[in-house]
Amino acid sequence: MYCSYSDIIKFRSLTEIIDLVNDENTPYNETDLNSPANICRQRIDEAIKAADAEIDGYLRQRYTVPLTEVPALIKYNSVSLTLEYLYFRRLPASVPASVAADAKTKRQMLKNIAEGFIGIGAETADSKPASGTYKSNKENTGRIFNDDMLNSY
Repeated sequence: MYCSYSDIIKFRSLTEIIDLVNDENTPYNETDLNSPANICRQRIDEAIKAADAEIDGYLRQRYTVPLTEVPALIKYNSVSLTLEYLYFRRLPASVPASVAADAKTKRQMLKNIAEGFIGIGAETADSKPASGTYKSNKENTGRIFNDDMLNSY
C-alpha cells in the first residue's frame, strides 16, 4: 500500500476517521483501529486499496506498478484519494469541498506524472523517458514550400 492508516490520521483526527468507518456505532474507546481484524480498520484498508488502484491506473503507462519504493509524492496522493473514498462511502452526497478539491488536484498531478511533466523521484530503469521530442511522419520531399521558395522572400 502506498499509504497506511497512521499516515491518514496525520491529516484528520482519529474521531473523524472513526466516524467515517464506524457503521456499527461502536463507542470510540472500543474501536481499535490498530488491529487489522477490526471491521473499521478493514474499511480504511479497502479505501487505501481503492486509492492505490487508481494511482496505479495513472502510473501504469510510465512505471512498473505497484511501485516497490513509495515516493513521498505518491504517499500524499494516496492519503488524499483515500480520504475522499472514506468520505464518499459514508456521505456520498456531501463530500467536503476541500476534500473533493484536494482529490481533484491530486488526480491532475497524477496525470502530469503519467505524462512525464512531474517526476516522482524514483525513476527506475523500467521508467519510460520523459517526452520532449516530436515525431512526424512528414518528409522533406512532401514539402509545398521548399527552402528556395522560402529564401526568395
